[in-house]
Amino acid sequence: MALIRAYLPGATPLSPEELHGLIPSFVTTQSALNEFEQANILHGVVWATNSRQDILTEKFVIDVHTHLFGETWKWAGIYRTSDKNSGYPYWDVPMRVESNTWLPCVRQIIGTLAHCCNLLGHSCIKR
Repeated sequence: MALIRAYLPGATPLSPEELHGLIPSFVTTQSALNEFEQANILHGVVWATNSRQDILTEKFVIDVHTHLFGETWKWAGIYRTSDKNSGYPYWDVPMRVESNTWLPCVRQIIGTLAHCCNLLGHSCIKR
């Protein structure tokens, strides 16, 4: 996989090992990855906004991550093993998920994502 190594400001740099987890073989540029990942995220948002799961559980967090990134990355739904440019240190994430110290904001995030989908003309919530 030969992704261009120039990252835009705010983009998450990926290690060679992480790039091996890329599922679509036709993605070879950062812009193609961004476009594919955005479409995958939209599918995940639709799933999350229609989910009937309790959002304050570890299972929901893992399921959301799997649906947001599962068409793009083999490691979707798996706790990361390296630090990235946002969020908690990788070693701290499982404890925070398990103890629910950050999960109350999940409901607000899903509501915001659903609103964004609607602004883009996508119906994210089944009526």
